[in-house]
Amino acid sequence: MTNKTAWPTSRRNAWVTIISSSLSDLAFILPVWVLFGTEQLKLSVTTTTVLFMMVWLLSGVLEIPTGALADRLGRKKMYLVGMVLFSLYPLAYVFELPVVFIALISVVAALGSALRSGTLVALTHDSYRKEGRSDKSYHAFLTNELLGSFVARAISGVAGGALYALNPRAPYIGMFLAYVGMFIVGLYAVDTTTERSTLSNRAHMAETFRQLFKKEMLLVLFGTYIAFQLVGEAIWTAYQPFFVHDGLSAQSIGMLFSVMAILSGAGAFVTKYAMRRIGVHLIEVIVAVLILITAAMLFMPSKSVHLWAIAPAAFAFGVSITPLIATAQKLIDQKFHSTVISVISVLQYVVYGIGSLYVGILIDRLGVIATKKILLIEAVAAVTAISIVYAARRKRDVVITPSE
Repeated sequence: MTNKTAWPTSRRNAWVTIISSSLSDLAFILPVWVLFGTEQLKLSVTTTTVLFMMVWLLSGVLEIPTGALADRLGRKKMYLVGMVLFSLYPLAYVFELPVVFIALISVVAALGSALRSGTLVALTHDSYRKEGRSDKSYHAFLTNELLGSFVARAISGVAGGALYALNPRAPYIGMFLAYVGMFIVGLYAVDTTTERSTLSNRAHMAETFRQLFKKEMLLVLFGTYIAFQLVGEAIWTAYQPFFVHDGLSAQSIGMLFSVMAILSGAGAFVTKYAMRRIGVHLIEVIVAVLILITAAMLFMPSKSVHLWAIAPAAFAFGVSITPLIATAQKLIDQKFHSTVISVISVLQYVVYGIGSLYVGILIDRLGVIATKKILLIEAVAAVTAISIVYAARRKRDVVITPSE
């Protein structure tokens, strides 16, 4: 007979994952990293962006092999090792090490980030599956995790700006303490299984991609995500240098970052319920239009208009991430869960890194005004491309109907 008063492993792992995810989004440096690099380290926007994005770009490269490693060697173990390595990253800035050392530590931190990415979510999924809990309860857990993340981002914006005003290194210290908390929380996870598959690593990866390419929806979503997100993420990241150019303080930028997080959360939850009615492809068109509105508002000379531009940009970010998560949920029935999450994370990291680096280079080479013009042109192109994809898909859906 099952002890109903016992704390189920799935619930324990769910709380560990939610707390860990929330702590990871207490990223106090996010609203001020451009300020720190340009004001404290005296670096160009391009160099600052390269150092910041090295972690995320390399994480993207390492996501798939580390996801496969977690599937085979144990997710909790890989998570804890990853957190030890990842916690080195903010320390490099706390001690204001030379750029070369920051770059080297960023490489190590990227490995740590990739090792920990997706491990606890996959571990929790296994717990739900082994206990026979419904997909509905698992999806409720994913929703709660997303909610915790957006709340943490909202807090980190205000707190990051305030900490920077007290001491420019304080946001990095706070981020390090959050990482320590993530490690401690991870100790309480229960790794219910280690999938010691008889497959070799090569066969493991082949099977994972075989499963992915069976999902036409995923491939279409990847294509549309790349098409608009290269522009969308660039505009999102570009807010910091744009706001610095407008003369805003760290506290003001932090406050705006918090507003962005709240609006992103609103966009994510609205889309979660709207997606069933209007479909993924139309949502992509809506996001592209929001990005176009953002680019147009950034192009306006008025600083107050720039501030209002955070609304469509932030809402678009939340709207865009929901279909990606929903698509990932369609793949949870196959066993290589960490690897699947890692494959999807690759797209996000690489697109985010490329878009951010791209904007940094444009600002340094051409200036802020010229950069805004280019982003506006690209946003128009993105809306056009997404609309064409949507129209083609809609036409195909109408013409090709399943026979009864």
